[in-house]
Formats: sequence, C-alpha cells, structure tokens
Amino acid sequence: RLPMPNWLIDPPTPLVCDPVTNAGFGSWRCASDHSMRELLQAWPTCLAEAEPFGELLTHTGIRTFEALRLHPHQLSEDGTQLAIKGKDNVHHTAHRSIPVPVFLQAPLVRLATTNSNYLFQRVDGDPFTVAELESRLYDGLRYRPDLYSLRHAYRSSHLLLGIPIQATNYLLGHQSEGCCLFDPYLNHPYVDLAHIAQKLTSHIQEKVSRA
Repeated sequence: RLPMPNWLIDPPTPLVCDPVTNAGFGSWRCASDHSMRELLQAWPTCLAEAEPFGELLTHTGIRTFEALRLHPHQLSEDGTQLAIKGKDNVHHTAHRSIPVPVFLQAPLVRLATTNSNYLFQRVDGDPFTVAELESRLYDGLRYRPDLYSLRHAYRSSHLLLGIPIQATNYLLGHQSEGCCLFDPYLNHPYVDLAHIAQKLTSHIQEKVSRA
C-alpha cells in the first residue's frame, strides 16, 4: 500500500526529497533540488531552441502537456501573463491565466515573435514531444527526473512558503471544487498572484543554487 502524500496531512509537512532517487517522501514524482539544478544547467546545451521550457516548468508548475501545446497568442504582448488551456473538466478550473516570472518574460516574447505555430516548436513547426525532450536531456545526466516531477517540486515550494491554498490550486490548475479563486465562498481578494509568483521564483532559484 502506498503511503499517504505529505501534503494531505494537517498541518501540511513540506516534501522531503532523496538526492539520489529524486523521490520525495509522500510524493512519488518530486524532483530534488540537485536534479533540478543539473537539468536546468544542461537545458541550454541540449535544447537551445526550447531553452526557457525547463525554467517555465520549474517556476510555474504547469503540466508538461500544457506547456507543449502553448501557442504564441497565449502569451500577452508584454510577456507578463500566460493563458493556459488545461484539462477539460466540469469546473474548468484547469483553464487559467498565470503570471510569468520576470526573468522569463523577454525570452518568451522572443519565442512568440519568431515561432508561428507553437511557443516551443521544432524547426519543422511541429511541437516537441515529452519523449523527445527527455531523450535529448538525459544523456550524461546523473539525475533523470521525469519532467512532471518539476510540478511536484513547485507544489512543495508552495507548502514551504505557506501560500494560500486558493492561490495554489488556481496556479496549478487543480480541478478541486470549491477551491479556486473564483469560488464565491472562498474568494480572497487580497491574493496577489504576481507577488506570489515572484516570491516562489526567488525561493526556487535560491534552493536550486544551493543544491
């Protein structure tokens, strides 16, 4: 029987990741700080044409398939907002508009300007596949987390920083009824998503640099 995820325990306990196996206690797909650092360092060399992709996954927690099917028009002209078309469900909470970390805004705007079909596309204009990205990235890496594990690591940062659950669910596109920013009973007008995103970026960059 699999153990209960840490984030389901009240009060929530931050996920602890094993630096060798990359497995987080209570989460079976949580990238460790070491694996994230190695992955992000290798990305510019292995996938120069999709360089911001790894940083986008790491600092926004969006699903890999959501990032792969992004079109240029989904990025605002100034690069500050990204419209995500998530999983279709009855509550539509996976569809959302998220703030883009400041350091990623200019690189993403450049891609949106030069790429016509997808924000991240191959030379032939087709989107990358997860298998293609991972096969090009993993050669020579000691740590080989699947790309979805970056999302779990991002969720772990939310727990460590005490981010309001309404903001967490909205940013991650969780289809949890009654737990999104638009719920009339749980709406928190004071939630500043841009401020939260910047706070998360600073935290993630700091822990990855220390790994």
